[in-house]
Amino acid sequence: MAKQTTTPVLLTTGLVTQHTVSSGQQTSLVVLHMVNTHSSAVNVEIQFIDSGQTANDKYIIVETQTGTNELAAGETRDMPRVMFKDAGAFLQARADVASKIAFFASILEESV
Repeated sequence: MAKQTTTPVLLTTGLVTQHTVSSGQQTSLVVLHMVNTHSSAVNVEIQFIDSGQTANDKYIIVETQTGTNELAAGETRDMPRVMFKDAGAFLQARADVASKIAFFASILEESV
């Protein structure tokens, strides 16, 4: 089993692919890491989408909403998630405010 980390990025307002499960591999998402560098709260949406599918609400694994689970100004959050996905699945993320949420994921992949 190989642990890898996605390249740290600042999220945009559109869903952008952060990781795709390699051919012949299965993955279990371990931890999502987020830091809000903005002076205000920011909502985040993260989807882990099955191969051959497109983004939609059924693939949301993190969706913060104003007044409930948003990232507060300056907040750092590590969110553990265990989700098994097969080759071709992909992780996408976005934020309501561009370039204010630093994001990366720690992922385990193993051959199947």
